Amino acid sequence: MEDSGAILYQISCLKDMLDQVNEEIEANIQITREIESEIVKLTEIEAALAIRESQLVKSLYISHFEIDGLLSVTADSRNSLKLLEEELTCLRTKRDEMLTRIENKREGFIKLCLEFQKEIGNGENNEVMTLLLEKELLENEIHLLDKKNNALRNSMSAFVEEILEELYTSNAALHVEIQNGNQENEKLMKDIEDLKIIYFQVSLAPKRDTINEAKVEGKGCGNCFPSPAPLPISIKEWKMIGSSIIQKKEAKLPNRNRGDG
Repeated sequence: MEDSGAILYQISCLKDMLDQVNEEIEANIQITREIESEIVKLTEIEAALAIRESQLVKSLYISHFEIDGLLSVTADSRNSLKLLEEELTCLRTKRDEMLTRIENKREGFIKLCLEFQKEIGNGENNEVMTLLLEKELLENEIHLLDKKNNALRNSMSAFVEEILEELYTSNAALHVEIQNGNQENEKLMKDIEDLKIIYFQVSLAPKRDTINEAKVEGKGCGNCFPSPAPLPISIKEWKMIGSSIIQKKEAKLPNRNRGDG
């Protein structure tokens, strides 16, 4: 019994040791998994860093290329600056020479003017005085002529503007009168047509009366015209109406001709 108990105790101890070993193995497996995940992350980081390194190298090459271009541009600009400075010095020297020439000529001109004034003051050259006076008179006349010319231009422009305005207004009034004349002409044509109808009716009325009288007396034929319908207005009244319309139109026509004149 004691041996069996010792055996069972050893077995339980071994089981506990085996459990510990299994736990250690699982812990090692977990650690290896974490290590592998870390390795994957590090590889990804390494790849990103490699890409970043390639980009930086590319930007470095680009910057070197730009620096070389800028250096060449600076060299060219320095050369052009030197040329410009040389040209500027030449221009300055030319300017100084021109100033000296101008000063010399000015001094000579002043001397000549002083001598000329002395000659004029002494009365040795009266012809020059007369020429100067004539020049002043001519300048005054030219100034007056310019004033007159400007005034004439202004008056002519105002006159032309007034004429254009009058022409525009007369054209508009003439257009309105033409439209009114066309309307009156249309009314007159309508009245003429009405008068033609009235004249036709008036001219047919006596013939119809004679034919109807002959029919009543037995002299007419069977194909005579039937008696016309009685006119609401007599023939004299129709004639009076037509004459009054014609007089009105004749009274309007001279007025229109006066307005056109």
